[in-house]
This record gives sequence, C-alpha cells and structure tokens, in this order.
Amino acid sequence: QGLGSEVLAMVYPDRRGEGYGMRRFNDDKRMDFTQLKDEPDVHFTHAQGFIAKTSANKPERLKELLDQVYS
Repeated sequence: QGLGSEVLAMVYPDRRGEGYGMRRFNDDKRMDFTQLKDEPDVHFTHAQGFIAKTSANKPERLKELLDQVYS
C-alpha cells in the first residue's frame, strides 16, 4: 500500500537551477500550481497546474506554497 494514498505532491531540488520544483503526485487534481503564478518567488507554473518552479529554499516557505495550492 505505501504512502500513495497520502502523498499529494513532491518537492525536489531543481536540476536546472537554484530552488525547487513542485509537482502533483499521481496527477492529483487537488494540487493546482497555477494558483502560484503571481508569487514573486515562483518563476514557472504550467498552464495545466501540474508543476511549478520556485527559487524558495526555506522549508517554511515551501510549505506555505503547498498550502496555497491545496484544495
């Protein structure tokens, strides 16, 4: 069973630059990253909302961003 039913998103170091990538886990529509498009430290959100890139690197800020996209 694992954590598949509990995990909604993944946050991981951005391999193309500084900061982090955030992605839906199993395309869970409860996470809509388009809601972050106006955040100053978010540099990319996909139009379909499944991924975002941020220069934020503090755990507290990353948690804030995740809270904003959860519905």
